[in-house]
Formats: sequence, C-alpha cells, structure tokens
Amino acid sequence: MHSDQSVRIEPPLTFFTSPLPDELLYSIVVRHHYLSANLKAAQTRTDLFGTPFAHVISDFPCHLDYFCARSGMDIESLLRNHTILDFYRPFGDDERLQRVESMLRTHSSSNVVNVLGIQANQLHFPQLHRYCPNCAIGDIEQHGVRYLHVSHNLPGTYACVRHRCLLEGYPRTRKILPLIPSGQRLAPDHLVDPLLRIADWSVDLFRAHLDPIPESSRIHLCRKVLQSRNLLTAEGSIRLSKLIPALCQHWDPLFAMPPFSAFLHWMTRGIFPRSLLYHPRQQFHPIKHIVLLDFLFGSWAEFLRSLTTKNVSPQSIQKSAPIELQLRADSDILKSLVQNQGSMRKTARQHHIAVQTVKALAVQKGVDVRRHPQKITPSMYRDIWRKLHIGLFCSDIAKGLGISTSSVEQVLNCEKILVGIRKQLRTQRWKLQHRMKWLNNLNQNPRVGRTELKHALPDTYTWLYRHDRDWLTENQPACRPAHRPKGPHKKRSKTNKS
Repeated sequence: MHSDQSVRIEPPLTFFTSPLPDELLYSIVVRHHYLSANLKAAQTRTDLFGTPFAHVISDFPCHLDYFCARSGMDIESLLRNHTILDFYRPFGDDERLQRVESMLRTHSSSNVVNVLGIQANQLHFPQLHRYCPNCAIGDIEQHGVRYLHVSHNLPGTYACVRHRCLLEGYPRTRKILPLIPSGQRLAPDHLVDPLLRIADWSVDLFRAHLDPIPESSRIHLCRKVLQSRNLLTAEGSIRLSKLIPALCQHWDPLFAMPPFSAFLHWMTRGIFPRSLLYHPRQQFHPIKHIVLLDFLFGSWAEFLRSLTTKNVSPQSIQKSAPIELQLRADSDILKSLVQNQGSMRKTARQHHIAVQTVKALAVQKGVDVRRHPQKITPSMYRDIWRKLHIGLFCSDIAKGLGISTSSVEQVLNCEKILVGIRKQLRTQRWKLQHRMKWLNNLNQNPRVGRTELKHALPDTYTWLYRHDRDWLTENQPACRPAHRPKGPHKKRSKTNKS
C-alpha cells in the first residue's frame, strides 16, 4: 500500500505530447506512454504523476497538480476539458465540487464517488473505455492517430452524437495502457433512439460548463410543467400513478437494458421521480435528472430557455391553476366521498391526495364523513383488553369497534402483561397450525420418507424442530432400513491390508 505523503515535484518534462480536442486524460497518458517508448505502464505513471499507483484509468484521476507541473498543462483547462467533472457540475453543489477538485489535484480520489453521491445513487455503469469507429477513422485522417473522446466516456453515454451511431468499448486495464484495441458493440440496434437522446443530454450538459443550477428553480420549473400536463394536483401533490406510466412509455424500451433497468425498480417502490422533486438537498446522479427532464422539456436547450424566461417562483405555481379546474376537482372529490360512504382514506387514495385535504374540503362543504372516536371510553377500553387477552388480531378488534388500529396497539403497549400472554397464544396457534400441516401431509403420503417430507415442508419442519422438537421426533416417518447389496465379497489379503 502506497503512502499518502506528498511527493517532491520534478522539473517539467523535455517532451510531452499536446492534448487533442475533446481528448480524455487517460488517452493523453497512453499516447505519451508510446511516444516516450517506456516499457512499463508503471514507469509512465511515475513520470507523469509521481507514483506508480496513480489512478489513471478511473473516471476521476488524482495527482493532477503533479501532472500539470510535469506536462505544462493548465489545471483549470485539464479539469474542464479532459475529465468528466463538468458533467456533474450543473446539478451539483459548489461545496461538493470544490472538495472533489481538491481530491483530484492531490493524492486521493477514492472518496469522490461518495462526495458526488455516485455510490449512493446505485446507478453503476460498466467500467469500459468507449469509442466511436467513425470518429476513430476521422481522427486518423485529421490528427494521424485515434484517441478516446471525453464525450464518448461520459456516464450513461452509449451513442455518438456526431455520427448518430452506437459506441464500441473495451475493458479497462491497469497493467498495460492500450489505446483503442478491437472492441464490441455496447447495445442492440433497437435502443439507438433512446440512447441517442441520453447522449445528446449528456454531451450538452458537459459542454455547457455551467455553474450549479439552483435546486429550488429546477424543482419549481418541473412542477410547473407537470401542472400544465395535469400531473399535479391542486394541492401540489404529484400524480405518480399517471407520471410513472408516461415515463415508461416515453423511454421504452430503454428501461429493459441494464443499468437503466434500475429505474423500473425505483418507480415500482415510488422512489423515482418523487425523490427529485421532494428532496432538493440530496445529491442525485445527472442521469436521473436527464430521464425526467427529457420527458418534460425534450432537450437541454429548451430546459435552459424555460429556466431563463419563465417565472418559476412557488407563488406562481400555486396561482397558475385555473379556478374552473379547481372547482371541478372539488366536485369530483365530494362525489367520490359520498360514493365511498364517507371514507376519507379511500377517497384520498382514489384522487392521490392527502386525507387532511379531503377532511378540510368535507368540513368546508358540510359533508358528513366517517370518523373514528377521538377518545376511548372506559367500557371500550375493557372490551379491547378482553379481546386482546383472548388473542384476537389488533386489526380485527379495531374493525369491530370502529376505531383505528393504532388505538388498539396503544392499549396493548400500556398493558405489558398482555404482551407475554399474546405471545404464548400466538405460539400455541402456530404450533397447532404446523402440527396439522405436518400430519395432513404425512397422512396423504404414508410412504414418504423423512428427507422427502422435510423438503416438502421446509418452513413447518424448521419451526417444529426449533419449538416442538419432541413432538416432531414422535411423529416422523419410520426409518427405512439401509440397503446393502448381497453377494460374495472378496477377502482382502494381507498384502492389500499392509
């Protein structure tokens, strides 16, 4: 393990290759490796970064101050044009970006993925060097050598925005420094259109070189567009039941390709895109922003135009809803409340709004609603205690008495003696269920052996083995006699024994 202490910076190199337009830092190092005729990659890393352990193949290389001192390059130009750091800048945070720049310029960049939230976002792309075959041919004609472009190696980029084709890739390696060997296609042809849209957004995002966009402005603008598409309720809640199918249809069939398939998991759990619109202080991966913003705006240029021309204050979003739509929505809610026999929770679930909103509207319009008693009377308390004592479920008790389940659980928490009694009753109930299940299976299959019965009822066998082992031993199938083949056996000679 190498030391983290600072190394002494050597004088500038007498020869260093000039960086080409849009060239990745790794590609610059590889071209210098071959032009300087170094035999080992460790020698090149030592010459340029001061240590043979420098992370050159990663997305965030370190020791950049030493590299700039040796190569004569400007550190700001290097970070802006030859690394992928500016891809995270528009949707990043000033403090986080300054910490990342400090890590890249010094000796350690291993914690960059945590500072930028890449690890927490769980959106892991394959560790490949990507290139466009058509761009490689053009680079040879124009510059005499093919090289890796930054725009091809941005996270989530699988297509070339210049030639409108899919990229090829090859795995990263640290021991040697290859420059574009033969690669393989990264995606099937039917995903060209959605991957080109991702690539257009990623390249525009990187080349914009913008300062971080205020989260409040972005969220308010997105909510305004959602409201114009009837994807936002009058109270400001997002209609996820309509937004999620629309997103899936917009990006079909991209979500079937890993790692973009993670979006289906997030939408099923209700995490995406809710998190982008309700948690502004968290750090989200730019690809998550791209997936939502392309659905809302269609392009990066349209998003910037809307961000600079429209009034995106929270007050404007609340006041932009027409009065007619508001009255119509209130009328629909009241009709559903009457049809549901005054159930506020069921009505709120149908209209994707809060229960408190339905309650306030019902009180304002004088509509009777079904409400639980605000206070448990002594007689009701004794009734709850008796039913808990005989082992009834809390939900069944609450439903029979017309109160909430939490009220019954509150009574249970106050009576500690009931907890032990209900645990014994629950154990007896499970014991009876598992015993009956074991005996029924044994009666239906009288010739089954112990192993077969154990594999047929693994949960029942495990529970009985842990909590009712004596009964399980008495009610197991009889042991089968061991099968031993009959026939003459040759006696071992003394020589074989020895």
